[in-house]
Amino acid sequence: GMSSFPPKVVNGQIQVSWVEQVNVGIVATLRGNLTPWWLFGACLSTYFAASQGMPRVPIDTPAMGFHITMAFLFVLGCVWNTYHTPDQGPTLRKIHRAVGWFTMATGFISIVTGYEYILAGRSSLGFSTAVLMMSIGAGQLIFQALGIWFSTGIRCVRGVMWKEMHMTSMTCCFYMGCVLIGFNWLPKMITGAMLPGRAQANWTFFLLHPRHGLYQSGSRLQ
Repeated sequence: GMSSFPPKVVNGQIQVSWVEQVNVGIVATLRGNLTPWWLFGACLSTYFAASQGMPRVPIDTPAMGFHITMAFLFVLGCVWNTYHTPDQGPTLRKIHRAVGWFTMATGFISIVTGYEYILAGRSSLGFSTAVLMMSIGAGQLIFQALGIWFSTGIRCVRGVMWKEMHMTSMTCCFYMGCVLIGFNWLPKMITGAMLPGRAQANWTFFLLHPRHGLYQSGSRLQ
């Protein structure tokens, strides 16, 4: 093949060819927290953001376009960081932290711009649906804050509980801010229109219910 065998040893260190380094990098990138719930949530939220959100960017208001762009980046960051975690090596640990901070920033911006869009009266959502969407944004912000807080505890206290609480908070943030939104727009993605009247708000409330199976599934994404 293109790599030497047996491997070269120079000054007591094994020399690895660039081909082998690339292969190792590809394998490390593909290896992650692959679970059915992560795959389902990642596909649903990414498809929703790409098919229902991004096409609106060039035709909607600049404020809404900015909100959608930030939300799309937030989804991609959450998908990546729930798949690749610090326990997968020092390189992915550094990437996880960098992507995490960037994702938290885009998430905060998307919430603020989403609130502004609704409160300024530019949204076509019904009152009850708008309130529920703002509640989802508030929940996402809470889980973001908890995730940041517990990540600080991991570095300072080095406790297993802090790590688990960080993972739980970020998983809930992924479900609340990405997967749940995809579920909420599922009727429109299937039929081309939101549910009529209060049916859409009832559908969202059903998904938010803490005893619902989808919520329990979301808590097991990692």
